Amino acid sequence: MIENDFVIDEDGVITKYTGVKTEIEIPQTIRGVAVRAIGKDAFIKKRLTSIVIPNGVTEIGELAFFRNQLIEIIIPESVMEIGVWAFASNQLTKIVIPNIVTRIGRCAFLSNRLVEIIIPKSVTEIEKRAFADNQLNSITIYGRVSLPRKSKYSEPAFDNGFDDFYKSNKKKSGTYLFDGTDWSIK
Repeated sequence: MIENDFVIDEDGVITKYTGVKTEIEIPQTIRGVAVRAIGKDAFIKKRLTSIVIPNGVTEIGELAFFRNQLIEIIIPESVMEIGVWAFASNQLTKIVIPNIVTRIGRCAFLSNRLVEIIIPKSVTEIEKRAFADNQLNSITIYGRVSLPRKSKYSEPAFDNGFDDFYKSNKKKSGTYLFDGTDWSIK
């Protein structure tokens, strides 16, 4: 990977990808600066099919990988926050959320192809529509997660009535299964 394909600021935030490759591995350092975050819009609409994010990145910013063609992503164990629309409008079938992430932003994984998701204990907040427009049939939650409040103006974090079912089960940890009609807890 050519370091010149990335614009990085002095704080270690990648602000833009100028390259044309669709399979990329982000280096841990670019021109002597340690990569600490993926900034807003940095990889938006770049037709990426594969990305490797280096350990040491702590934040994935707003719209960072919006509208690409990513199928699978492994988010490094150093990431604490996933920003709004960060991975929306891709083709993700699998993601691994690190045990250090505390918040998943609004629409972060909207409009992908996820069928299963595991939410680690570290996650305390999932914002509205974070996992909407997927084909989720299995959601495992290891802690107590705050989901959007129900009101006439709010939108759920998940589809198919999951938010209400989860709350009606007192935000119980476990694996929730969807049979195409109803949710159940294993």
